[in-house]
Amino acid sequence: MFNLSVQKVEPFDPSGIMPHDMHNQNQKTFETGGSNTLEAFDPIFELKKVAENARDRVKQEFSRSQNTWLDCFINDLSVLLQIIDTKLLPPQLEEIAKRRYTALLEKVLELKEEYPTRETIPPVSVQDELFSALRIID
Repeated sequence: MFNLSVQKVEPFDPSGIMPHDMHNQNQKTFETGGSNTLEAFDPIFELKKVAENARDRVKQEFSRSQNTWLDCFINDLSVLLQIIDTKLLPPQLEEIAKRRYTALLEKVLELKEEYPTRETIPPVSVQDELFSALRIID
């Protein structure tokens, strides 16, 4: 049996929100009262973070899943698209990011024909090129 008790939730009061600088100038934290905090979403910071951490994430996913190496890479690539689609980038930067994303996706889809299985891993030089290309706003 499940216990489905209902708790009363107080309405949100935005008047108590105060911005504070974090370790990164582009990320902001907001106190909402009590022990809750919110972080402002900075798409440029997030795009850079995806690119910086991609190598580790792809390696981890590849080791724990049955996906091909390129499928693991595509998962990180899809995160970039989600960030671009937030429409929070400046219009000119959004256009550049979309164009670079599309070019990178086309390259990966071509590589999938050459490296179609889990056993056919792209060489390190190709991986390095792909990881560099993830930096779509640099």
